[in-house]
Amino acid sequence: MAVDVGDQPWEFDVCNIMRMLSPKSLRPECDQTEPYPALDSFRCLVDDRAVRTAMDAMPMPTKIQFATIGRPRYDPLCAFFNSCVNNCDAGYDALLRSDRASDLGTSILRPRKERWWPSLLFSVCDPRDSAYGTVQPALVARAAAADAPGEPISSPPQAARHTMLITLAALAKGGWGGIVPLAERYARMQFDAAPLRLFSLVIGVNCKTHTLRFLIFHRGGLTASREIELDEQEGRCAVQQVLFAILLWQKAEDAGFPSFTNGVEWVIPSDDPARPVHVDADEVLFQSSSVRGRGTVVLRVLPREEECDLVHIRHLLNRKPSLCKPTAQQRPPHGLVSPLAACDLEQLTVFTRFSQQNPRGVVLKSSWPDRKKLRIEAEVYASCNGQFGVPDHLLSFEACRSDGAAYSNSIFLPPKGNTTFASYRWYPFDEHDSAASPPDHRTLQVTVIADKGESLEHCESAKDLSMCVLHAQLGWLSMMSIGGKGYLHRDVSIGNVVRPIVPVQRRAFTSRRGVEELVKGLHHIKHSASSEAIESNNEGAQGSHADRPAKDEHDRSGAEGAKRHSDKEGFWTNLGGAAGHNPYLKNIVNAAQRLEKALDKLGLSTECRALLIDGECAGFLPEYFVDPPHAGNVFGTPEFMSQPLVAALGKVHSTYVRNPVDDLNSFMWTTVWGAVFNPRADASQRSAAAQETLEQWQKMLKTHERLSALSEIEGRVPRDSSPIVKGISSLIRIWRRELEDLEVKFGYAFEDALTADQRLHVFYQFALEGVALYAELLHELRGTLGLKMEVLQ
Repeated sequence: MAVDVGDQPWEFDVCNIMRMLSPKSLRPECDQTEPYPALDSFRCLVDDRAVRTAMDAMPMPTKIQFATIGRPRYDPLCAFFNSCVNNCDAGYDALLRSDRASDLGTSILRPRKERWWPSLLFSVCDPRDSAYGTVQPALVARAAAADAPGEPISSPPQAARHTMLITLAALAKGGWGGIVPLAERYARMQFDAAPLRLFSLVIGVNCKTHTLRFLIFHRGGLTASREIELDEQEGRCAVQQVLFAILLWQKAEDAGFPSFTNGVEWVIPSDDPARPVHVDADEVLFQSSSVRGRGTVVLRVLPREEECDLVHIRHLLNRKPSLCKPTAQQRPPHGLVSPLAACDLEQLTVFTRFSQQNPRGVVLKSSWPDRKKLRIEAEVYASCNGQFGVPDHLLSFEACRSDGAAYSNSIFLPPKGNTTFASYRWYPFDEHDSAASPPDHRTLQVTVIADKGESLEHCESAKDLSMCVLHAQLGWLSMMSIGGKGYLHRDVSIGNVVRPIVPVQRRAFTSRRGVEELVKGLHHIKHSASSEAIESNNEGAQGSHADRPAKDEHDRSGAEGAKRHSDKEGFWTNLGGAAGHNPYLKNIVNAAQRLEKALDKLGLSTECRALLIDGECAGFLPEYFVDPPHAGNVFGTPEFMSQPLVAALGKVHSTYVRNPVDDLNSFMWTTVWGAVFNPRADASQRSAAAQETLEQWQKMLKTHERLSALSEIEGRVPRDSSPIVKGISSLIRIWRRELEDLEVKFGYAFEDALTADQRLHVFYQFALEGVALYAELLHELRGTLGLKMEVLQ
């Protein structure tokens, strides 16, 4: 299927579609901690007896006189939908006058002019209207004022940038295979405008069969109503009832918007549940454009002092729902929403105090991870928080509805207990896949980190870029937590390595403790006096920046330097001896020692220039070879994948195991990308030929021709190429060959490893060796890269 929803189109009867779209609340007897509550877990407003009576009392909508050719065929549809809306508005007013209206168990209805959409007005879309880009719906429904029927509400003059009027669209074509791709493109536009919205609704009309489907796009795919016969009175009545369910929306949550933000204003929990942080979105740092998937958005947010209402959220490492004060119940004016964004993390540190001390704000990330990755990013950050090369993680939480239920797409998916889901599958393209995947459950999660940065595309020089990549690789090792409960990142890319505007202080990088614990843990070796002495000597390497000797203290006497060198050599000699006759452990010890020597030559300090972020694709290493899905689980950003990974990506049932050498290759591609797409080079200083070559490389790196671009970049670049490209050319040339050799060696070593422990040790060994060889290359090419050892950080 050539659309974003993949193999995830589902279909339900009209009654279930009404319940999905209706305002609802979690039943008291249902568990609030359930991450994916089913539709039956909610009490829906359309099930209320008074509401059903009002729906049954509505008059029948007008008939549709379908035209066969030309634009006039949309006019009868337009008249039909407006007839339905008028009947719904009258039914709503009658419901308000009903004696039973105040007894509604789920919601107290507001006056019509105060509900989410006071009314709707369908109109034929003007083909000259550029607001919909390449998607031209047949009809659009705009929110209309209750006291001015037919008058669309315009955007307020102070609307946030990139706002979009959330409307319904009706698409009419001759078959579902043509309707679904167009509807998905329109849904993508709505998600681009409101990425935190739970769903996007599009109406599809099949002009050949005179049938209609309500198409509900969500982060897990597409849920559609079964075909509704528009030539039948019963079918037209069903359409009217679904529109009535939509016009029952009272507040933003009913329309699919989370309660802790209106897209510009956010409320984030802090270490004090009674004093949340009220922040404003200041800058969109990243926003992915998709329907199904993670829908990641990253914002810089600025704190401000202001009280706000309590709403429900759930901290990711504490599944119990709790009240905090995310954004006041201010709905966006007239349904307007702006592009949102958020960032990554978890762990309740002093977010309030930190925000007040950082007027530049913090980074907030929102995304919709699938079931397998429910808490993975929060756990990744919690495992390595504060270490070199990784961000300062402040908080992660799962969005909840006001009733405490998870903010999940599960209400649009088949119920639990069905093993095949065959009765719910819909094949709009007539492509029946017997191996189709199960329902794609997703929930909205938000992470907040302290360190705002920019892309490596903004590095100032080849020196800056090369050192940033080294620091990010050390962050990659920090996430791996060798000897502990670490993670393999598996999605290194230009978007997942950030360069702080001002370098940040971190604990000095060291692999000593992890490698030592790995050896001792496996051999039950007790701490010897010499080992403890070595650990004591190494405390400075694991402490904060304040504990590390000042730069001038590095100039010590030859005797002191020799003693320090002897201590280091002694540590690794003792540790190698402790590894005994285990070749896997000895290889890890040797690789770690090699890395330490390389970093010492570079004079690495506690000043960190780059951070590796985003743990949503990470794999938990202690279970990496126990959990079968890790084999053949190929995903990520293709432009930055290793060649073996790209090859595996094209296979239906791949057995390829993603490994550290894949990530190391991704660092190389990230470096190339950062140099070629760097905007600092002044085009006026280059010849037209050099500029054309650069632009050609940029195009090639985005396609299957990236290997050709790489060969040209590492070869003889034009004399007047940008300095940063010329600077990294030699680095890439040697680095690429080294990685190819490392890949071959890894393949043999991994093939020889028979147990899960041995395979994990091979991972550790080649991760350390890969970073060590890069650090050695920087020292070897220090002249070309402009590196000066005495000032390197």
